[in-house]
Amino acid sequence: MFLLVLTGPRMLLTSLENLIQSPFVVFVNDLLGLAGARRTEELSGPLEFETDLVTLVGDARAIISLEAMADGLVARGEVVAPVLFRCNRCLVRWQEDANAEVVLVFGEAVDDEIHPIGRDGAIDLEPFVRDELCLSLPLAPLCSDSCLGLCQTCGTDLNRRPCSGHPDANESPFAALRGFLGPEID
Repeated sequence: MFLLVLTGPRMLLTSLENLIQSPFVVFVNDLLGLAGARRTEELSGPLEFETDLVTLVGDARAIISLEAMADGLVARGEVVAPVLFRCNRCLVRWQEDANAEVVLVFGEAVDDEIHPIGRDGAIDLEPFVRDELCLSLPLAPLCSDSCLGLCQTCGTDLNRRPCSGHPDANESPFAALRGFLGPEID
């Protein structure tokens, strides 16, 4: 069985079996039409995200409070996931939890702010949870604000030991260009 979900100008054709297997799918039929009714869901499952400096390495955990409104529902909560970072300056790796707040509105009148509820009463929180978590991650993670990084010449980690020094800059093939910049400032 296939389910056709209309999301603005895009259409998504997905298998109902795949939708049910996602750990971030919640069925909300019991809340619809009962303004003020509430329920909390604890969800956990893998999310796929990886860049050169950031990788989600374990299951994301989300605690989502669902509250019915007259024409839909609001999902509020927090998502936490273990993330493997690599320092943008010294390339050291470390792992810590990343946190993100999630606030979503679902309803029948779909637009940029209101997301659709499936005909079967299912809402798939996975893309929203993943997006909010990814947006909370730093673009250039640093192991510490005082990280010295690597020596640009030899690659020594300057946080562990100082660089032993390098040949005089006058030996550089670009030394002749130094005069074009004007007199040197001491």
